[in-house]
Amino acid sequence: MLAQPEKIQRHVVMCAAFFPPHIGGIERYVFSISKHLNLRGWKVTILTTQLHNTALTEKYYGLRIVRIPSVSLASGRMPIPKIWQRAVRKSLRDLLNSKPDVYVIHTHLFPLSLIGAAMGWSKSNPALVIGHGTGHIRTGKSWLDSCLHIYEHLMAKTLNLFSESYFAVSHQAEVWWSHFGIKSSGTIHNGVDLKDTPAKKTDFLPGYGLSEQTKIVAFAARLLPDKGADTVINAFNAIETRYPDLYLFIAGDGPAANSLITLAAGHPRIVFLGEVDHSTVLSLLDAADIFAYPSRYPEGLPTCILEAGLMNCAVVATPAGGVKEILIDSDHGMIIESELQLQETLCTLLENESLRKKLAKKLRARVIAYFNWDRISEELEVQMISSIDKRNLKS
Repeated sequence: MLAQPEKIQRHVVMCAAFFPPHIGGIERYVFSISKHLNLRGWKVTILTTQLHNTALTEKYYGLRIVRIPSVSLASGRMPIPKIWQRAVRKSLRDLLNSKPDVYVIHTHLFPLSLIGAAMGWSKSNPALVIGHGTGHIRTGKSWLDSCLHIYEHLMAKTLNLFSESYFAVSHQAEVWWSHFGIKSSGTIHNGVDLKDTPAKKTDFLPGYGLSEQTKIVAFAARLLPDKGADTVINAFNAIETRYPDLYLFIAGDGPAANSLITLAAGHPRIVFLGEVDHSTVLSLLDAADIFAYPSRYPEGLPTCILEAGLMNCAVVATPAGGVKEILIDSDHGMIIESELQLQETLCTLLENESLRKKLAKKLRARVIAYFNWDRISEELEVQMISSIDKRNLKS
């Protein structure tokens, strides 16, 4: 009897400047798709930066994590790997010597992206880049924004020297690649884990002295100035006297937190949860009647909207980034363009339970069908194997 050929385990390196325990949409994306690739038989190494004295190497849900000591600039938003240190260079050499088959680079924004792509190029391994945004970085300071725009273009141009192909988390993010003169090869969407199950609504509400008759508007995201929490607070303040059982819950932390707390002015029915774990966010979304996300940020494909859909929550949002790829029509969610529209839409939804349930049901079905990690990880696997095979034919 002929021996069966041994199945080769392929090795992918995911390059992401931030990774859990750091909280954010890209962090969640990288963790989720990596975990599902690992379940599909891939060896997955996460190459990321070391922040907050986290371990330099560890195992995390079956993934190998390699963290590079870094200098943190721009209030922690721009980590610069300390490649001038001998120990850092040795760590990168050790990763190279582990013979990865392919590198997946998340965004063009960070020096670590260049390092990962160059590592792949040095060993003739393909590097695939996934874009997560639909606009330039914004700070609110015109001179700094201009400098950052130049930096982004330089990074994109340099990364293109080492990369095999480009993808994006939404069709709008694909369009954004063309701004840098780069042609996208397709979408690798953001997604949700269908196994995510939060605590029951009846477990969440009593902790805040609330009953099932309470109506909840939820907001969950990193508290950046352009994410839209200020718009939600203003809309809530404009309508709350009409709805004495209405509460606004805000989950997340970030640079805008203090100004948002000031804007809320101690309102007893505006609850700031701060930075909470993923399970708590899902529990909030499960308990909420409406998820409001009037973002002005250059979104890719917002995780929070997908998770709100998974948790059977009606969504009202601005058409930021790829939002319309999730809320494809008025049967799946409500698109608004202004704070006044947000006020009016919140009132409509609060007064129409059957509409809320219809929107939630349609959105949940769409999220489950098209934005689940089992499907998305398979799509990325196909692209990675194709790139590996093409590179092997050339060599």
